[in-house]
Amino acid sequence: MDIIHFIPNHNPQRVHTVSSIRSDDFLWFDFERAEAKDWVQTVNEIIGCEIHEHHINDSLNDAHPPYFDSLNPYEMLIVQSLGNHDWHSMETHPLAFFLFDRFLVTIHTAPHDPLNQFKVHLLSGGKMPAMHTERLLHLLLNLVINQFLELRAPLSEQFDNWRVKLLRRNFREWKQLLNQQRQLRRLEFVCEQQMDALTTWREETQFNFDDHTAVRFNDLNEHLQRVLRHVHSLQKEIEFLVQLQFSVSSDYTNNVMRILTIFSVIFLPLNLIAGIFGMNFEHMPFLHNSDGVLMTLGGMLSLSALLLFLFKLNRWL
Repeated sequence: MDIIHFIPNHNPQRVHTVSSIRSDDFLWFDFERAEAKDWVQTVNEIIGCEIHEHHINDSLNDAHPPYFDSLNPYEMLIVQSLGNHDWHSMETHPLAFFLFDRFLVTIHTAPHDPLNQFKVHLLSGGKMPAMHTERLLHLLLNLVINQFLELRAPLSEQFDNWRVKLLRRNFREWKQLLNQQRQLRRLEFVCEQQMDALTTWREETQFNFDDHTAVRFNDLNEHLQRVLRHVHSLQKEIEFLVQLQFSVSSDYTNNVMRILTIFSVIFLPLNLIAGIFGMNFEHMPFLHNSDGVLMTLGGMLSLSALLLFLFKLNRWL
């Protein structure tokens, strides 16, 4: 557990206990989910607020989707945070916020590198103006959503590789491609849930927004929309490349069948001639002629050459 104490025009400080709080002070309670079973008792002792049992269970649920709910005197907002930066096996974990007038409680799955880095930055920074719930919430949500924005570069790089592979005739990595599509759909679903939860919170929150704060939260929503647009464009490109792969394979098969058909057409009359002269009759043309074999072979070669010339003339070869 970490408790960050914000005092106007002073450096934020990490404290272990809170003895007294002035009217313009602000506290951030950060808990890891593994140790968060005692977070309710800690908050009750310092804030003096009873948390609903369902909200406690929601905060400890490691698979909870983005969600918003409120009770007097607090609001609960849950968003999904990336557990890793490998989009091939994307992991997400819920990050729960409990919003009070002068307190913010966060519960996350350990380790959460963005939050830890943010705390280091806060504690090593200079003096800060008065902190409030909406501002700190925006800063933390910005860290979470930027994780999704940073996925766009590796996604684009990976799909450049897929673009090259799918244009090859002997493409066989269908299982890996289907896994990529599943991850894209999951990323799309998570972003849509994030947007729904943030929109619901914006519409139902009891906190007052000034113009600057409203613009900041609109930016968060726009960042999620940018991720969604990128995902949609990649999904469309995959569908196009898959169809192109089928076209390449079909074109190759058609070329093979065309060549085989041409050879069949050439050899059919030759087989017919060979079959005619192979019939067991006594009186056959050229049968007793010493040059009969050469004349027949010459005629067969001439016929083959004529057929090849006709195929070339019609651009079938």
